[in-house]
Amino acid sequence: MRRFTNEPAGLFFSDIGGPDKEELEAAYATIEASRAAITKQKAEALFRCAMCGETTPVAIMEYIQTHWYTTPYGCSSGDYWTPGEGMVACPACDVEHRTNFSPGLADLKESFGTQSDRNSH
Repeated sequence: MRRFTNEPAGLFFSDIGGPDKEELEAAYATIEASRAAITKQKAEALFRCAMCGETTPVAIMEYIQTHWYTTPYGCSSGDYWTPGEGMVACPACDVEHRTNFSPGLADLKESFGTQSDRNSH
């Protein structure tokens, strides 16, 4: 028959092993340096327009997130907005480029100078 007690099982985190405090701090510093390098690389990204050929820093461009609406149907379905494709507006010629054919542009979404939403019906 099993007995239940409130006594600790005898296994503590210090018994498990693993990295010490200095190793953890070094790992966190490496991660933070990698994040800073990625952020800097994204901030320096350039976009070349396929229409006018102008090269523009992504940091001064606009990223447009489209949304499409699902109308209500049935008793409890529909009536919501769904994110659609992303678009990039070239500041030189005002042409909007779709980003679903360039997945790298969608990854840079937070690096664009401005971000806007556009709803379509």
